[in-house]
Amino acid sequence: MGRTKYRLAFRHVCIAVFCGVPTIYVLWLTVTRWNGVPASMSHPIELVPRDAAFANVIAALPPLPPITLPPPPNGMRWTGSAKAIDPSETMYGKWDIEARPNLQCTIAFLKTPAVSNMLNALIALPHGEYEGRTIQASTVRTVARLLATRARYRAEEKDDLCGAFDDLIGLLRISQNVMRMESGILVLTGSSCESMALHELARLALERPLTREFAQAQIKQINATGGASPSLFELITEATTSEVIAALDNCYSIDMNGNGWLVLSHQTGVLSSVPTNSGVRLGAWNLLSPLFNDRRTVISKVEFIRREMLRAGEMSFSKGTTYIHDLERSNPLNHLDGPAWMNTPLSNGAYILTLSSGRTAIYAAAATVIATSAYQAETQRLPASIDHLVPEYLSAVPIDPFDGHSLRMQARAKSPGFILYSVGPNQRDDAGMPASEVISGTRQGDQIYDFMRTDALYFEPKLEKVSK
Repeated sequence: MGRTKYRLAFRHVCIAVFCGVPTIYVLWLTVTRWNGVPASMSHPIELVPRDAAFANVIAALPPLPPITLPPPPNGMRWTGSAKAIDPSETMYGKWDIEARPNLQCTIAFLKTPAVSNMLNALIALPHGEYEGRTIQASTVRTVARLLATRARYRAEEKDDLCGAFDDLIGLLRISQNVMRMESGILVLTGSSCESMALHELARLALERPLTREFAQAQIKQINATGGASPSLFELITEATTSEVIAALDNCYSIDMNGNGWLVLSHQTGVLSSVPTNSGVRLGAWNLLSPLFNDRRTVISKVEFIRREMLRAGEMSFSKGTTYIHDLERSNPLNHLDGPAWMNTPLSNGAYILTLSSGRTAIYAAAATVIATSAYQAETQRLPASIDHLVPEYLSAVPIDPFDGHSLRMQARAKSPGFILYSVGPNQRDDAGMPASEVISGTRQGDQIYDFMRTDALYFEPKLEKVSK
């Protein structure tokens, strides 16, 4: 009887210890890990001081004015959805200021001292690391379109080709400064503005004969500007890594070591949507937090992915793509790393490498068009191949980054002139057939660089007959 009593007491003690220790442990976790304060508060990121000159200059851009429409002729009316001036369409269509109110109002806006001085100040900024936290991507796009429009105005109205090229090479420099602002959105915005500048440079070269000396000088500037910036792949990888780590710091709480554990209560599927001061995030789901890896473990995996991605970016397109696909298959991140596995530098890695290679190709294509314009002005004919441009017009044969061979040149089938093309990500020469014309689903077509200016206008006001 006594022995049974002691056994029951011992059993009760064991049960108390078995239940009490985890309870105390959970209470300790609640106090030390789930206190509602993000891990970023325990080790704030030390922001490297950056030059605010770019942000200060671009902030001086006035609001876009409305379009002033003259009275339409009898039997006609104005159509179009644009209310304010739309500089996105001033680079296209026939240059006819009188017949295009959007173009007319945009030119008037460009001539105002505030806009002219702002654009000149932006062009004057050298390559550098500028502060971009207050800069909106939409503002950058507007400035780029205004500057490209001013370049076309100088070429069309003033016959100032030197001034037009200076504006566009300045736009290349502006775009690259934007791409260095450590924001994924601004990196892509800067890249699109850079492409806009290169397209407009090529269009002007196609529309006007260039001397050999002028073409060589412009190509030298373009190559120097392009070589001053890291690859698009590297810029996006670095920006994505920084954004993922900053977002993770808002998903992990402070522990005594400043490391932190994943907070499951009030968690959302998108890391960047977790606010820094989200208040108390206690809840029953946090009892599962010890099942997940801590912040330090997760971030070490993210850093590993970053290093491997940068290594892939240094390879040829073919080898880099294969390396990224292998990395995707052996992805070190898993569900125990919380939401980190949803968005890392590995996300869309092969696609970003394609974009980066396309950026390299368009630099080569723009330089080739400028050289071809000078060749055609001197010889009155197109070169039989790109090789004929070397070394008098180009210092070296422009390389297609997708396969390591020369860019391809092809005469137009139905009109005078030529097109340039790259084999594209499928690394197969489809004889200049664009993806839109490829019938087989297994073929992706070539990347075509056709810089002819289109006449299609979609948004700016146009005259049309009134239907009776």
